[in-house]
Amino acid sequence: MPDSNLHLPLAFELDRESPFSFICKACSKCCYQKAIKVAPYEALRLSRNLGITTTEFFDTYTEGGGTFLKIKPDMACIFLSNQGCSVHPDRPLVCRLYPLGQTIDAEGKESFGKMPPHPDCRGVYNKNSTVDDYLKSQEVAPYLRMEKRYTALYRQMETKLAHLKNETNGFDQVGPDNVGNATEVSGQALHSPLLDIDVTIECYCKKHGTKPPVNLEEMVTLHIKSIEDWLNKL
Repeated sequence: MPDSNLHLPLAFELDRESPFSFICKACSKCCYQKAIKVAPYEALRLSRNLGITTTEFFDTYTEGGGTFLKIKPDMACIFLSNQGCSVHPDRPLVCRLYPLGQTIDAEGKESFGKMPPHPDCRGVYNKNSTVDDYLKSQEVAPYLRMEKRYTALYRQMETKLAHLKNETNGFDQVGPDNVGNATEVSGQALHSPLLDIDVTIECYCKKHGTKPPVNLEEMVTLHIKSIEDWLNKL
């Protein structure tokens, strides 16, 4: 049954103290007809869950220039199996937030909106808890922290690149430590080679004669540092 609520506008009227609770019944209805966006940290976690590199992850499981998870012909998420989400421990932020949506304004204030339920959803809504309690139960803290770090980085990039002549050509051909050769992955052009944490870190560590970290937080820190170093040299 098509979900007529998919395109309804979301009213962001909730904050962390707002009454809200949702008990998922694992019916998987929310795993269909969704464009699931993946940020670098999410791609890193998913790739490690699958035992592959981020390059292989983008190659096999994403579309839209590496920014969205692929969907199956029946409109299901690429990771939906007969047993449910096959990568549940490392599912993306948007999946953890569901049925909430989040927005952050220019001043950094966050607010949340409740999505209309799928007509066949078996999840149970209530108001016997708070938005903050729900976020904690979904372990979103590291995802929100990484989102904040990468948002700050992207703003740096936008500001820097906006002052360069021939902006598009420069961005396509230059990356930290020459990672431009990673822009093509199995026929699809990555939105930016900078999304690929493994290849960026590998190039950076090879140039500086250091060993790539294995801890995810350390990898993100080095990934961001490598891009900041590149920006400072432009």
